[in-house]
Amino acid sequence: MEKENYREDTRQLINSLALALTQIEMTFQESDDRVCEVFEAISDVSDAADALRAGDVDVDLLAGKLDAEVKKAVQSLQFYDRLSQRVSHIEENLRSVIAIMESPDEDHTQLWEKLQGRLRSVYSTEQEQALFCAFSGSKNGQSDDVAEQGKSSGSGEIELF
Repeated sequence: MEKENYREDTRQLINSLALALTQIEMTFQESDDRVCEVFEAISDVSDAADALRAGDVDVDLLAGKLDAEVKKAVQSLQFYDRLSQRVSHIEENLRSVIAIMESPDEDHTQLWEKLQGRLRSVYSTEQEQALFCAFSGSKNGQSDDVAEQGKSSGSGEIELF
């Protein structure tokens, strides 16, 4: 019985760590794209300001371009907020996993179930829910390659908070 509990704890630990690593990988992939977008937007705004100073630009056209670039930069900054939340969730989850593994006298089955319930409640995007189902072994109609789909989708749409 003890050997079976050890195997289950090991499987849960591996799944939790794999989920955290996949989330970190996705976050860095998305952040690289967003950082490039912010730099491009700043460069475009700078170019527009130079054109305005030179006086050889249609003001309405320039205003529209500036508006679009500012919106792009704001969306990228909103992404940063999402990135911070995601990394914070990963940190909390890893601390919870450590706490479970450090409590040898408690019923780990109940602790894992409690952690999974908390995880299920904090993942708000479809991508995060799909990853959770894939790594937790939830039978939610998800296929075995959901994790790979989640990783390959890269930069999901930004949710406004």
